[in-house]
Amino acid sequence: MKHVVHGHPKSSYHNSSLSLDILLEVTDPNKANRVRIEEEDVSLLFKGRELGKGKFPVLEQGGKVVDEADLAIRGTAKGKVPKEIEESMKGGGEKSTTKKQVVSLNLKLEAPVRLKTCMSTKSKDLTL
Repeated sequence: MKHVVHGHPKSSYHNSSLSLDILLEVTDPNKANRVRIEEEDVSLLFKGRELGKGKFPVLEQGGKVVDEADLAIRGTAKGKVPKEIEESMKGGGEKSTTKKQVVSLNLKLEAPVRLKTCMSTKSKDLTL
């Protein structure tokens, strides 16, 4: 994840749904192949619990190319903001005496991927 912006004022985290805009840096490690990922649902997880959903955009890359993908994640009914995340968003302002805490989040993407080589095109299902 390159950049994350949350969409709630600091006073409204508790018992509210999560709203995040995430900028991902995506790198194709192949030298000569082209990879295409179709638009699909993506889930944001914290400790295995789904917090929200969004759409992964269509992305097509040539070999060794770095692209960016914008994701808008919106909370699900089951995705109330956990206390650890609530606490991590409170600290760290310019005049704050508390440091922001780092929390680990996971993105889950299941998408059809098309790999193009000079000889053929193959399709595979990708789970990240």
